[in-house]
Amino acid sequence: MITHAAGESGALYMDPYDGRFRGATAVVLEAKNEGILKADAAYFRNNGIRHVEVHESGGPYHGQLMAIGLVPDDREILAPKLSTFQTLKVLDNVTPAP
Repeated sequence: MITHAAGESGALYMDPYDGRFRGATAVVLEAKNEGILKADAAYFRNNGIRHVEVHESGGPYHGQLMAIGLVPDDREILAPKLSTFQTLKVLDNVTPAP
């Protein structure tokens, strides 16, 4: 879901100088639950911050908000909201799916 969020939000970005996608920083931040993601999505909508919401399309989590991708923007606009998150941590004891 992280890859979908990054790809879809990146596709919405248009460099103001020459129209090419470049110079963006990719950071993966962790939200503890869907409620936090929903609150942040509402904040982004209410404050005109362009973003993409990625929902699960099937299975037991069908319809659940899984990730948010932010369209690259000025750090001064994004930093106040994002500063409360921690970077995603990789768990050592998780075995990748085959």
